[in-house]
Amino acid sequence: MTRRPQSTRRQRVEEMERQIVDAALDAFSIHGFEAARVADIARAAGVAEGTVYLYFRGKDALFDAVQRRFYSQLTREAQAGVARLVGAPARLAFLAEHWLGAVAPAWKIFARLTYQIGFIEEYRTSDAYRMHHAYTEVFDHVAREGAAMGELREDLAPSMMRAMFYGGLGYACRAALTKGVPVSEIPAATAGQVVEAFLSGLGRAPAERGTDPDAAALRQAADRLEQAAERLEGALARRA
Repeated sequence: MTRRPQSTRRQRVEEMERQIVDAALDAFSIHGFEAARVADIARAAGVAEGTVYLYFRGKDALFDAVQRRFYSQLTREAQAGVARLVGAPARLAFLAEHWLGAVAPAWKIFARLTYQIGFIEEYRTSDAYRMHHAYTEVFDHVAREGAAMGELREDLAPSMMRAMFYGGLGYACRAALTKGVPVSEIPAATAGQVVEAFLSGLGRAPAERGTDPDAAALRQAADRLEQAAERLEGALARRA
């Protein structure tokens, strides 16, 4: 009878780390960072509380590990999804649903990630910045290719498009959560409206070349997003 090779020490360590990070991800998603307790994370992982401290210095280190897991998976899946699709509209629709599907269940984690940005010294040299930048580069790539193909405004920087796109998604997600929409229904309920508003405002060249294109684009996109938000609010109110 052939024996299976036993796991190496490193494999066992990695497996234990995964168990603990899985439990921490669930705890932070449900309770938030402040309310989550290391003792509860240890219990969910099936280990003693002291074992957690053998792998992580404390709750901050656990959150850093969760952050790395969150952004690594988010970026990897976004890159793969975009690579399978052709055209800015299809790619943006995918990015919207994918982002909402990842962020809505982990809103308390995401809120802390964005809150931390203002308090990290030398943010642009931090791990948090590098992880965030790797993800946003996926959108910027879509924006640049969309502009080159004439599908998106070529006179606007990808960073401006990104701010409007994810700003709209963030507002829609927060509104849906506040209204009690089930997390599993949020991507389908909100992504399409936000993408439609985004493309209506930024998906074509400005009609009047004599005006400031950036200012005109912002006004137009803001109007479209506000209209979409009003429609979303109405739909959510009818559900209540």
